[in-house]
Amino acid sequence: MVEPREATCTARLRDGCRATHADTFGLAAQAVAQQRWRRTLEPIRLLRERAEMLPHAVVRDALHAGLDWWQVADYLNMHPQDAWELYQCTVNGARSPAEQRRDLAVRLCAGVDVLHEFDPAYGADLDDLTTTHSCTTTQPCRGCAKRRCC
Repeated sequence: MVEPREATCTARLRDGCRATHADTFGLAAQAVAQQRWRRTLEPIRLLRERAEMLPHAVVRDALHAGLDWWQVADYLNMHPQDAWELYQCTVNGARSPAEQRRDLAVRLCAGVDVLHEFDPAYGADLDDLTTTHSCTTTQPCRGCAKRRCC
């Protein structure tokens, strides 16, 4: 049986933590015994920083393994757009959820289009949808926008 390749970013973070934080609790206990309070809190601060890096490493590895934002967000218990906004910096050139699954991303805007320019990473414009699109609110939204803007 072939062993799966280790997730590189997560494995590097783990190895870095092993090297620098192997005895974090021991160092803290020793500093408390010596009443060196600043020294007690330093390992805790460093450990917290590494722990905050872990979700970014895991998301990066998941995206490199071929998962899309919809799958990653499901594992994180988040909306795909929220996951992308929080973790998009982990992978250069990462496409947004709206770019990955165009059929699931729609932008609704009840204003004049010129006033509401948007980034395509956030979805498809109502005017770009065909009448056969699964979004059933297309026509009512267009009518509402025209009544309010005209």
